[in-house]
Amino acid sequence: MSDTTNKELKLYDLEPKQQRFIQLYLTGNFTLAKIADLLEIHPNTAGNWMKKPAIKEAMAEAQGEIHQQVE
Repeated sequence: MSDTTNKELKLYDLEPKQQRFIQLYLTGNFTLAKIADLLEIHPNTAGNWMKKPAIKEAMAEAQGEIHQQVE
């Protein structure tokens, strides 16, 4: 079992659109431009979010959770 069981994922500390951004991005089915369109944000905003440490940490944590579920 994961050691994140007793703590919230960093994903939930983000704004709802940022959470959805990460979820869509991690599917691998959408380009940044398409995600921006779906979320009604400017494409530059999506690119800027990819550079934010909080977004990077939440993505890494979410990917780790996904990999643990698959194991």
